[in-house]
Amino acid sequence: MFRLLKTIVEVYRIAGNQQNTVIRLYFDKSLPQVYKGNEDKVRQVVNNLVSNAVLLSQNGQVQVKALFNKVKGAEVDVQIEVISNGTGIKKENTAKILEEFTQEESNSLLRYEDPGSGLSVTKQLLSQMGSHINIDSHPDHGSKFSFSLLLPIGDEGLDVQKEAEQKDQKELPLRALIVEDNKVNIKIAENFLGRMGIQTVNASNGMIAVGLVDEMNFDIIYMDLQMPVMDGLQATKLIRKVAGYEKTPIIGLSASVLENDKNEAKKAGMNDYIKKPFYYDDFYSKTLKALDVGFQGKWVGMTGPMKDGSGEGHDFEKIIAGLIVGGPQKEKEFAGAVIRNMEELCEMTLQAIDENSGELLENIRHKSRTSIRMLQLETLSNLLDSLQEQLPYDKQKTKIISKLYYNIKRECESVIVSLRKLEDEQRKNINH
Repeated sequence: MFRLLKTIVEVYRIAGNQQNTVIRLYFDKSLPQVYKGNEDKVRQVVNNLVSNAVLLSQNGQVQVKALFNKVKGAEVDVQIEVISNGTGIKKENTAKILEEFTQEESNSLLRYEDPGSGLSVTKQLLSQMGSHINIDSHPDHGSKFSFSLLLPIGDEGLDVQKEAEQKDQKELPLRALIVEDNKVNIKIAENFLGRMGIQTVNASNGMIAVGLVDEMNFDIIYMDLQMPVMDGLQATKLIRKVAGYEKTPIIGLSASVLENDKNEAKKAGMNDYIKKPFYYDDFYSKTLKALDVGFQGKWVGMTGPMKDGSGEGHDFEKIIAGLIVGGPQKEKEFAGAVIRNMEELCEMTLQAIDENSGELLENIRHKSRTSIRMLQLETLSNLLDSLQEQLPYDKQKTKIISKLYYNIKRECESVIVSLRKLEDEQRKNINH
């Protein structure tokens, strides 16, 4: 237990130093060092809580405590606390953050989209271990997140090598880390790698990625260049300093085709570069080249240009079936991710118009480019191009802007309606 907590704290000290945050570990001397239990779940819970605390504690302090509660036979009740003196949370909002953790100050919004970093997932993991999360927080006075676990004492358990690690490394499936803040891109990358039998772990920003690399072994890393909190270039530089990752393949992910961006990625320590939206052949060939291994088989799917058309009449079921491997459940999850992406596109496009901001529109287009490309939504793409050309606008263009937004909204809603039908159909298939 001590080693596990110490490793997490040491990893986040790297990120903490970037924002003048001190991280300290307190381990009750009366606690045994080693327990039997699920190391992965305990690590993920503590990692999530420390990650959130560091993000919200600029120029502050984070404390990680392991405290002795009581002994029950051959088991010990251990209390884990993560305390931050950063931004606190209003009492009426504490329940909401277990669904989606959001910093309250709108000028520094932080959303945790990575399935391994959200507090809703932390709540689920603790429930599986017979525990729950306690939150004690006050605005401007910091927060304390705590939980207790009843763990059997043992000479094996949390601090021993996993059984899989005792096998010959060549027999183990390869593991990839996908560092990306766009859920649609994550789903596509997961399925691409899944077709090659490669396991995946996701991180929604560079800071989380830096925390994961010292905790887990990865054979290859896919790194988005532009992310909140910590970008891909900075994260790559830090990962290259972690023992064992000096030569691990890191492939950059970006929609940019500028040579300067490619050069910056290479200078940061990346081995190669994949352009968004992802295409099978490009993703596949660069993965094989980076790993220097021979996989059998050939990917099939859309590799050509988009077809002309709008959301109406598109056979999304056929398109998604060609993109996603894993049956109805995976296809339903992918459709859900695209729906949320389209909803955000519609909402943020209106905000860009209200603020008369071409930059804001370009940001949301960047997030939606993969969905639009993969679903072959050329009409929607052309409408967004036209709107981009008009911003910023004056009063004389108000009617043109209004018409463009109306058509963009109609296209998004058409896609959403079709995908919701597909979601319902796949839900029925799953239940049967």
